[in-house]
Amino acid sequence: MTDLIALAERVEALSGPCRETDLALHCALFPDGDIAKTVKRDWRGTGQPGVRSWDLTSHGVFCTETRDERGDVWASGSQPLPHLTGSLDAVTALIAEKLPEWRWEVRRSEAVVARVWRLRRRDESYDRADCESYAATPAIALLAAALRAIDNAP
Repeated sequence: MTDLIALAERVEALSGPCRETDLALHCALFPDGDIAKTVKRDWRGTGQPGVRSWDLTSHGVFCTETRDERGDVWASGSQPLPHLTGSLDAVTALIAEKLPEWRWEVRRSEAVVARVWRLRRRDESYDRADCESYAATPAIALLAAALRAIDNAP
């Protein structure tokens, strides 16, 4: 099982948005990005003297700081962390970036169902790269389906 499939299963099990899962997703999807590098390299939990550290705020913003040995902050910064588990806009932006030319749909019957698929270029018929997910919310269902599609994408 790949990391993305394991994350898709973790996402499907959510009952609502989760910023810790958003962080894990961001690090898996963008391993060479600043956030992933910081998470791998630095200490979690701001306020530690003599270290570079990071944490998530209550609003889900990724914050970094560097303190000297006395505990004084001499560098700090922050950047927004995409709210993938709670926002259809964030998930559709991810699909546009990672799965260009793929289509998606979300529908609700007894459960929320999302599907992501690729169209063939010439005749625009359905391709076999079709990923579906059932989850608690539209964003979570679409995200899980997208993770499976990203994992299967050529």
